[in-house]
Amino acid sequence: MTQKDDIARLKDYNNRLGRVVSELLSKANEIDQDRSFAQLVDRELSQNISNTCEQLVTLADSVAMIDHQLKDGHLDEGRRNILATCHAADAISKRMDQLRLKVKKKSTSKFDLD
Repeated sequence: MTQKDDIARLKDYNNRLGRVVSELLSKANEIDQDRSFAQLVDRELSQNISNTCEQLVTLADSVAMIDHQLKDGHLDEGRRNILATCHAADAISKRMDQLRLKVKKKSTSKFDLD
């Protein structure tokens, strides 16, 4: 495989990673809207959602940085950063699942009439 092929493959992978990060940002926004709609006043939960969004913005910046690295021919750095960004996105996705469950649980219990 030539270096051109490697660059093209890594750019394609980075583009897909960018779409994943974008989707995670959208999901984080949905979680925050659900929290707001349910009128949950939970400072810790709000802070966790805010921190998660900040980390996702940082990941989006990483995707842009990786794109520049690949354009400049820094394949090893690009590969390492793609891997690190994938690991971070996975960890954030798992945390968002937990946040979504907390919002759902708290909003359900808030409206229980028992």
